[in-house]
Amino acid sequence: MYSYRKVLAIIILFSCVISVYSCAPSPRANALDILKLPAELKAEGERGGVAFCAVILLGEIREDGTRSGEITYSLPDAFAGLKIKTDSGVWEAELYDVSISGTVAERLGAPLAPFLQSNNAISAEIKNSAGDGAQTLITVQTDCKTVEYLIDSKSGLPIFLREKGSSGDVIMEFKISDYKIQKTN
Repeated sequence: MYSYRKVLAIIILFSCVISVYSCAPSPRANALDILKLPAELKAEGERGGVAFCAVILLGEIREDGTRSGEITYSLPDAFAGLKIKTDSGVWEAELYDVSISGTVAERLGAPLAPFLQSNNAISAEIKNSAGDGAQTLITVQTDCKTVEYLIDSKSGLPIFLREKGSSGDVIMEFKISDYKIQKTN
């Protein structure tokens, strides 16, 4: 009889421990955490009045907060095949056998910049889009710019990005499609 009570007490204690841990609040996820994962995406939009289309590759964020990135343009025709790479703040642009680095390469790779920054959101707003379901507009403040990410509420993936200057003028905006999260090692 004593061993029966002991076994029963152990089962009850074990059940209580499990129930306490299952009721513990889970850590709150940041709506932009998905942007920290390595990914490949297609961007179509415009920057400074120039339409562009490009494939963007994003590397994994390292312990020091840096990540690599790459953008390859297919439009405009003058940029077709232009590849800009960045890693740890170093920018390089390549077209055929010609390569340049520095500020010019960084400016050519501007659509990569919002994915390389790690700033916290200053606001989030639910948007309803007819036929597309709910979407969330997340605003992030950087040095002198504001970046808005439109996140699909079903998939949690970004579907649109807009960058505004300090005066509120639109610097760049593009649709994001074919967003594929890459497997990490």
